[in-house]
Amino acid sequence: MIRAIIEERPTYGVRRAWAWLRYRMGVKVNRKKVHRLMRLKGWTLRTRRTGRRPRVEAFPSVAAEPNQRWSTDIALVDCGVDGWCVFVPVLDCCTRECLGWALERTARTRTAERALEEALLARSVAWDGVARSPSAEPLSATRKPSSSGSGRIGHI
Repeated sequence: MIRAIIEERPTYGVRRAWAWLRYRMGVKVNRKKVHRLMRLKGWTLRTRRTGRRPRVEAFPSVAAEPNQRWSTDIALVDCGVDGWCVFVPVLDCCTRECLGWALERTARTRTAERALEEALLARSVAWDGVARSPSAEPLSATRKPSSSGSGRIGHI
């Protein structure tokens, strides 16, 4: 029965699977037993790491006026039977408005480019084809030679 719940709802962890068994299906079972069975079968989700994540704290994402600073991120979205999709929004850091977004099955550079192009069209901003980081260093998805002669790969 636990396997059927996990196959039907792959995002459910131990507590949700136990609650579904207990309250929806009416099976009297201990939560620890459900946890033990799910752990032995390998059906548990990965646990979150504790501690701080490494983040850039030098520049807060705050802007005084619209179109001064935009931010973007990539998020995985569970689309049920269709599997996982990638959601890429582009936000204005001043107004917190979503300027553009893309939703696709794969996380490719084109996904981020489409979201950025949609944001540029929404704001009618001219773009030279290079996204810049806060330190004014160009970010690109292509390999570019650096000053040391070795290539590097940046991210949009």
